[in-house]
Amino acid sequence: LPCSQPRTVIDWQCGAGNLLSPLDRADYIWGVDVDKRHASTTLPGCNLHRITASCLQVWDLLKEFFPAARFECQVVNPPFGLPWLASDFKLGRASSTAVTWKRVREFAAEGGYGCFIAGRAQLEALKIHEHPWTYLYQTFPSGLFPNADIEVGVVHWVNGAHPPRVTL
Repeated sequence: LPCSQPRTVIDWQCGAGNLLSPLDRADYIWGVDVDKRHASTTLPGCNLHRITASCLQVWDLLKEFFPAARFECQVVNPPFGLPWLASDFKLGRASSTAVTWKRVREFAAEGGYGCFIAGRAQLEALKIHEHPWTYLYQTFPSGLFPNADIEVGVVHWVNGAHPPRVTL
């Protein structure tokens, strides 16, 4: 990522918080996850504020009560391909990847940045890897994550000027 010490960082589906560990010098660190098994998980040396709730609910509450909220850094790894209810999508449903990408863009600060990990097929079907904010797209063979037998893509993005796009 372009900066390892952002002011604000959030992971909307943080699980144990592994994507937040390298950003432990951020001023404000939030991790959202619906899985209560991670509610008391801490990251050594990281002042992580956990929100145990659905990211869908958190996004709705932020839009309602804090409409100007924006984050400098967002790192995400949404559940691969789950159908989610989202009223602002056609028929009120969309994949977890599509909903998360839309919310990441909505809550990105000017100059904000992050990484987005998802199934390669979904990233490419949604053309996230070609979005104007994307500056680096990496693909990995199946087996990168335990029990995830799909190819994985990682989009590095910035809401602002960035070098020409690279695909690895």
